[in-house]
Amino acid sequence: MGGMRGLKEAAVIVIVASFVSGCVATTSKKAELLQPIAVPTFEEPKPIAFKKIVLRVPRNAPIGSVGAGLACIKHDDYMPRSGRYSLDVERFNDIFREELESANYEVVGDPDELFGDPEINRANYFIAGPIKEIETNICFPQAGYGNFSTASASIYMNIEWQIYDTLRREVVMKIPTEGSAETEEATTNGDSITMDEAFAISVRNLLAQSKFHSLVRHGEVEAPVVAEVSKSSLTLASLALDSGTGFDANHLSQSVGVVRSATGHGTGFMITPRFMLTNQHVVGGAKEVRIIFGDGSEVEGQVVSRNNYRDVALIELVSATRRPLSLRTERLNVGANVYSYGAPLSEDFSGSLRQGIVSAYRIEGGLDYVQSDADVNPGNSGGPLLDEQGNVVGIAVSGIMIGGVVSQGINFFIPIDRALAAFDIAIHNGAPSS
Repeated sequence: MGGMRGLKEAAVIVIVASFVSGCVATTSKKAELLQPIAVPTFEEPKPIAFKKIVLRVPRNAPIGSVGAGLACIKHDDYMPRSGRYSLDVERFNDIFREELESANYEVVGDPDELFGDPEINRANYFIAGPIKEIETNICFPQAGYGNFSTASASIYMNIEWQIYDTLRREVVMKIPTEGSAETEEATTNGDSITMDEAFAISVRNLLAQSKFHSLVRHGEVEAPVVAEVSKSSLTLASLALDSGTGFDANHLSQSVGVVRSATGHGTGFMITPRFMLTNQHVVGGAKEVRIIFGDGSEVEGQVVSRNNYRDVALIELVSATRRPLSLRTERLNVGANVYSYGAPLSEDFSGSLRQGIVSAYRIEGGLDYVQSDADVNPGNSGGPLLDEQGNVVGIAVSGIMIGGVVSQGINFFIPIDRALAAFDIAIHNGAPSS
């Protein structure tokens, strides 16, 4: 009898154990956890902005099950977009930032900013990803006692990360990664906690990809270098003064280009073989921009100095030189013919030349401006104002418009000598002075 009683007790223990083990939710797939590749602390990675996660499963299709009791018997579907167990991806912003910053990547942008984020245009890359596959299983082991607040969960997801180059304006890389996690013991809000961990693992597995690491880092350097152009490093002898002989369309197309940043475009023009002048508001906080010249060539540029007060910035071409435009610092008479040149409204309109006259000279906020009816539209900013000999006399900065689209013929340009003076480049009597 004692032996029979022992067998019964053992059977009960086995049955109870099976029920207890059954209350831990499981998924059909598990993700391997890879080791993230950190950026060395002495390197300066390219800034990244996280955009969003998109759930790419049918709206009404369940992505898992909800079970109850010690046996975790299914009693409901886990629906991703509605109901009690809906999937909320907004919290992924913070997780993404934490994971990348822990590996020494630079993440820019404020997800809480509602009306425009001035930091977002610093990003070299935007990252987003559709969740291509997800399985979510939850178990409420104490549901029989009316307890639906504690749960165990197991979650698997597959994300196809897409990396968008803000300067090239195209997706340059797609990397799928997996993430999975589970809670073996019942915990409050077990599905939320497990979802966060599964997403974090997917991010870590992205950071483990060598091709991602190579793309987003600047490269091997001994220490980060912040370059600021000074008067001595800008070759003053290369400034061409009052040497224009008339309009040369080929020269303009090679020396004036679209300046493309993460959030828009403007215009810039060469003042030396390596340095381009544009507006500060065109480049914003960007360190790198892309230049598209009128002859179709594209080059990378680095913003090496800027003056917010005067709204001018200097860009250095990374691996190319260009013939500069000639500059004229002498004031034109009111009524003199002038021409604006740039990419109004769209990059497709680059190389647009429009005629006007010098309408007046103004002082606004203590700063000098040339007023002209030569049009300035969004996209013209940073472009040259030219005299009849093709000399640059000013740099486009703003225009008055109605409704943001109808020009009033009242446009403002920074005199070229004032723009250069903003970088401590002084010119006297037609020659640069140190």
